[in-house]
Amino acid sequence: MNLDTPALSPSLQSSTYTFLNHLISTSLPVASRTHATILLTHIPLHKPAGICVDSPFFDFFTPEQDPAYAGGVKEQNMLSEHASKSILEGIFGLSGDERAEGNGRGRYGVIVNGHDHEGCDILHYYPRDGDTCSSTSESSSSSSSENENENENEQSQHPSYRTLRLPTSPSRPNDPLVPLNGNPCLPQPATPQLREITLRSMMGEFGGYAGFLSAWFEEGVGERGEWRIEFRTCGFAVQHWWWTVHVLDLIWGVCLVASFAVWGWGKVVEKDRERGAGKEGKEKEKERDAHIRVREPEAVNTKEKPLSTLPSPPSPPSPPPPAQSDSTYLCGPQALDI
Repeated sequence: MNLDTPALSPSLQSSTYTFLNHLISTSLPVASRTHATILLTHIPLHKPAGICVDSPFFDFFTPEQDPAYAGGVKEQNMLSEHASKSILEGIFGLSGDERAEGNGRGRYGVIVNGHDHEGCDILHYYPRDGDTCSSTSESSSSSSSENENENENEQSQHPSYRTLRLPTSPSRPNDPLVPLNGNPCLPQPATPQLREITLRSMMGEFGGYAGFLSAWFEEGVGERGEWRIEFRTCGFAVQHWWWTVHVLDLIWGVCLVASFAVWGWGKVVEKDRERGAGKEGKEKEKERDAHIRVREPEAVNTKEKPLSTLPSPPSPPSPPPPAQSDSTYLCGPQALDI
């Protein structure tokens, strides 16, 4: 995002170009097919209007919006044509000049990015004198040649490189520059070319697309082997369902945690009640024991009280006094005097 000017930080932009120049100078020779370059970017390369759904768009800060950023890039949906050409010719070594290293075919590779929500699958190529179309169907050769001529007329203002939308593109613009009628007129394999894939968004309204990129090395191809790269798109799933499932999972997880928290809190409260009941019972037992010890002497007296209150037996009647007679009886020695 620091390739186009004016950048917010000139030092960061200088560091970016320094890195790209170091990458170019330390890479293997352009003609070598034993390596491949996969460039992952956020902002796609420049394309003329009508190739993809989005047309080139640049917006800059004004002094009224923010004086500190005045004149700087505020928004862009594609790189400038100059920055795009620097990537194609610098990093990948493409050239329309056959006298260039590797006949100008450049390094084998692919560019993958994902800024455009609609997605686009295109081919950048450098036309050469005498190039003819390579069509996979003879029935579409006439329409393909017409499309190629129209493409040349429309893109004559871009002599450096040209862009062609492939049939595998997941979307088409409302006003396409070159309508696809059957199989398109593709450049010859010897023509310098590079594929750029702009992934379609995974948002629900765009069908939830996903991309699968495969790269493998075939040792039996060429002198020392070559890399092969293939890419396929797939309408994986509508994102609304994805969000629905994850939101339900989140709600279920929150409810589960809340239920465990309530259960654990109930256990704590129950233990506290048991402890409180045990303490209260012990206190009541102590009070009852103390009350019994205070009342114990009175209980003993109550047991002896009935014995002291029993009625005494009636006293026997006194004997009647002896009856007195006229005779006098003498007792003792006096009675023995004859």
